[in-house]
Order: sequence, then C-alpha cells, then structure tokens
Amino acid sequence: MRLEQEQEPEQDNQDVAEVQEQEQNKMIHKKPKIFLGILFVFVALTFVLAGNVDTISFKDKATGNSLTGVDFLLYTCSDSICSSIISQVQNLNSGSNNFVSYEYASTENLNYGAYMFKACYLPHEDGYTNFGDGGTFAWTYELEKATSCHSPIDSFSITNSNFVNEPVVIDIQANLEADAHSAFTNLLLEFIPPGFEDYYSAKTTITLEVLNSEGDVVHTESKTYEILADTVQNVQFTWTPDDDGDYTANVKTNVIDCQCQSSFEQFSEKQFTVLPERPQNQCYTIVNDLEATPEFPTEDEVVTIKFNKISNFADDDFSKTTIPTNITLQITDSNDNLVHSQSQIISANSNGVTPQNVSISWTPDVGGSFNIKVTGKGQSSLCTGKDNFADTAILGFFVKSANMFQVKFVVSDSETSQKLSGAKVKFGSQTGTTNSIGEVLFNSNPGTFNWEVSKNGYDKKTGSSTISGDKTISVSLNPSDDDTGKKGKSKGSKGSLTFFEPSSPQDKGVSGGIETLKPKEGGFDFGKFLIWILLGELVLIIIIALVLFVRGFR
Repeated sequence: MRLEQEQEPEQDNQDVAEVQEQEQNKMIHKKPKIFLGILFVFVALTFVLAGNVDTISFKDKATGNSLTGVDFLLYTCSDSICSSIISQVQNLNSGSNNFVSYEYASTENLNYGAYMFKACYLPHEDGYTNFGDGGTFAWTYELEKATSCHSPIDSFSITNSNFVNEPVVIDIQANLEADAHSAFTNLLLEFIPPGFEDYYSAKTTITLEVLNSEGDVVHTESKTYEILADTVQNVQFTWTPDDDGDYTANVKTNVIDCQCQSSFEQFSEKQFTVLPERPQNQCYTIVNDLEATPEFPTEDEVVTIKFNKISNFADDDFSKTTIPTNITLQITDSNDNLVHSQSQIISANSNGVTPQNVSISWTPDVGGSFNIKVTGKGQSSLCTGKDNFADTAILGFFVKSANMFQVKFVVSDSETSQKLSGAKVKFGSQTGTTNSIGEVLFNSNPGTFNWEVSKNGYDKKTGSSTISGDKTISVSLNPSDDDTGKKGKSKGSKGSLTFFEPSSPQDKGVSGGIETLKPKEGGFDFGKFLIWILLGELVLIIIIALVLFVRGFR
C-alpha cells in the first residue's frame, strides 16, 4: 500500500508535464498566425489612412502650351465654397516643371479648396471633396486670361471745395471724384489666400481730362490702382480753373492688367459751367453721382439709373431758394441712335445745400454700348429773364447680349505664314494683343464692327466684320517697306511681348517628364511626413513580431 501511495504523485507530475507541453505546442503554432494577423491589420491600416496621390499638370487654355512656375495651394474648408478654411494642406510650386504631385493625408471625406496661380493668368480655383483609397490620379488644369475686361466707372461728381453744392468758380479748387469697379468678379471660392490678392485684382488706370469749350485739354491726370475683385475703388482729383466758361470733364478707366488678353474703356462725363464768381441773381442746377446698376447687366434685365440733383435761385445776397428741376434722360447706342428718352419735373430740394436722390428704371432689349445722359435745369418763374445754368452728366454703359459670341483674331506674316505675337488688335471699342501663337480673343455682342491690326515692322491692316455667331478672323500683315529683311521684325523689336507682374512668379521654361516634387521652401508636406511615420512603425512591428516568432520555436 505504501508503494502504491508513493507512485501516485509521480503519475500526477507526468500528466501535468504532458499538458504543459501540449499548451506550449499550441502557442508555438499560434504565434505565426498572430504575427501574420498583426502584419495584415497594420498593412490594411496603412492603406486606409493613405489618401489619393494626384499629379496636376498645367496648360495655357488658349495655346495648349505647358505652363511652369505655377503655385498650387490646397486647403481644407468649412464648406463647399470655402467661406473659411480649416487648415492648409499643400503649398507647392512647379518650378521649372509643368506639374505638381502630392498625396492627401487621409481618406476622410473633407471639403477641399484648390488654388492655382501663375503670373499674367486668372486665378484657377476648384472646390471638391476627396475620400480616395490610395489610388493615383492625373489631372490637367487649363489656366486662361480674361477676355473683354472693362471697369465700369460711375458716381462722377464735381464740387466746389469752398461752397457746398454751388457751381465751380475760377481760382477755387474743384474736387472731382468717381468710383471705379473691378473688372474681375464672380469668384468660385470665397477665401482668398494671403499674399495672392494681386491675382484677384485688376490693374486699372483711371484718367481725368478737362476740356474747354473749344475742345482743348486744359487739365489731365492719371492714377493706377489694383482693384480687388467685386470691390470699388474711389478715386479723387482736383483742378483749379483759371477761366470761366463751359467745360467738359471726362474720367475713363482702362484695364491694363496682363491677366486680360483684351479690354475696352469705360467713361463717365460731366458738362458744366465755370462761373467768374459765386452765383448772384441767377439760377443753377448741379447733377452729380450718375450711376447705373447692376454694373454688369444683360439684355432684358432691369437697369436702375441713379443720380442726385439740386436747383437753386441765388439772390444778390447769395441766399438760396430751392426750385424744381426739369430732368431729361436720353439713352443712345454706339451709333448715336436714340433708344430711350423721357423728361419729368422733379420737386424742389428740401434745402439749398442738400442734394435730392433720383431713381429711374430702364430695361435694354438688346446688348451693346450705350451712353446714358441726364440733363438738369431749374424750372421756376424766379429764373425768367435770368441766367439759368444747366448741368449734364453722361455715363458710358455696357450691356451684354443674352448670347455673347467669341471672336478670334489670328495674325500671321503674309510672306512666311509665321504667326505673329505682340500684334495690336482693335475690334470695335475693344483692344487686345496677340499671344505666342498669334491669337487674341474678344467677347462680342451681335453687330458689325470695324477692326484694325498693327505691329511694328508691318503695314497696318483694317477691315469690318459682321458678328452673328462665333467667328475667326484671319489677318495676314505685309512687312513694311522700311523693314530690314528680318521677316517683319523692326530694329530693336522683340519677336513676342513678355508680360511681367511685380511680386508674381515668372516663366522659367517648360520641362517634360514626370517626377515627384518637393514642397517649395517654407512649405510642409504632411502627407509624406505621415507616410514616413507609418513606415517606421511598420518596421518596428515587423522586428518585434520576428523576435516573438523566433522565441516561440525555442
């Protein structure tokens, strides 16, 4: 019995050892599976976190040529129109290449705002969501220049600097003031990246000319502004007349921005009388701040014409009595045909110094260029037998046709057929300059328009074209007789016109091939940073898993 009792503990120890050996064998077989499972999960997580890889190429829409030196900015936005941003994701420049390549940080479904900037081209914007799965995509964006740029100018006023709402008199400074509207409008995305405001601004020259009754220019002055899209630039001039008499003051805008391939002037005008001294025992009227809204209308759209007026009778003591104003509105087209006319008596102002606002509606039934002319004159028995000076304001106003047409000029050398860049083209009231392939585009209303094409070293050519749809006008210029045999290039002239926009990137040539680009200096590529972190973690996990795997077989 003692022997049997002593053998039972030995049998129990053998059973425990066998169980432990079986469990150890199970773990040995499980460890490779655990390792493979960890590796699979991590690799899957890597692909889940990786967003799409995009390669963006840039081209000139008009010529098809590749573009270099393009800035590319990418933001996450609070909404689809990027009214505010969450963070900046990419800040790249293509440098000497015509593309950029980048990776999205994750596949999370976010609103993105993409911005592309190139000197002398309109900003290119794109708003979208991205939720890719690590795929690779290639896109091409076409950058373009604006056609038929114009800057409406209105609210032109001429005032006596010493006496409120009295006529201008000699030897006293006259203040001349107007509002110029930006030629750029209708932004796709609301957010404008800091430091890139110039790309959204139209460089515009505003010129004042004052002419006497004989048509001689007695005063001129110009100012240039960068007018941000959808904004208005107030401009002020001063002039001190030396002589009394009838004068015309004309203020006009000319968009000179290289982001526009064609443009046309807009103007506002005042016809007024300069008195030898303050008015006494006479009537006078002042009409100022003529404007028409909306500033960029389309035919059959109601246009509201606004201005202010004041009419007074001034007695011998300079005391003023307000009197009614006879207002005449006349609207003529580009051929001076009268298309609308009306007259009405406007009641007297509430006092002798505060102008009264007047509003009149007009609906143009066709597109085109129009002159809106408002003339005011005092209407009172107090003016009988006395001087009664009228005042006139004129506004140049452009109305788009419902169907605008695209007119393309293609200019070439008549002897070599080589396309000519830098040729000046006048089409109706518009002007433009041909690009590197000898082309320039205009937006046009229907009608018949005269045109003129010129370039240094060539004979000028003129013609007339009727526009009833999209049209291409090919013009061959003959080298001038005094040309030096350089195929139309005059001495010292360049074969093409190169634009330069201060503080903007410039062309540095086109380079082909595809390669991954680094962010420009100062930028941070979060996507690549995240990839390196994930790769480092992957290597670490693989090492740990291999160690566990090897130990499991020991």
